[in-house]
Amino acid sequence: MIKAIDIHPLDNELPSHYADRLGVVYAKTVSTQHKKDNGQFFTPTEIAHFMAGLTKQTQDKLKILDPGCGTGILSSSLIETFAKQSDTLKEIELVAYETDKDILPFTQATLDY
Repeated sequence: MIKAIDIHPLDNELPSHYADRLGVVYAKTVSTQHKKDNGQFFTPTEIAHFMAGLTKQTQDKLKILDPGCGTGILSSSLIETFAKQSDTLKEIELVAYETDKDILPFTQATLDY
């Protein structure tokens, strides 16, 4: 299996695109059965950005819950969108859960970026 630490962000790469790249690599390294058993589905970045664009942020503090974060594509897209939308946003708290322990190094790589 490829380790997420072997995959580094590209220059000026958005975190959501990095998370997507990590997801593609991860999906190629595990079996279809493993993905089914873990309910693994990676939100395409286009859909994640579309969904993020439907949200509005009006507070200076924001809390996001991602109950099935995978590599963090949707969370990254939300944070990128909120950061662009607001001049008043001062704090974002992300609470992310994932049941597939094998993907956690990939998730951590996105969160560290």
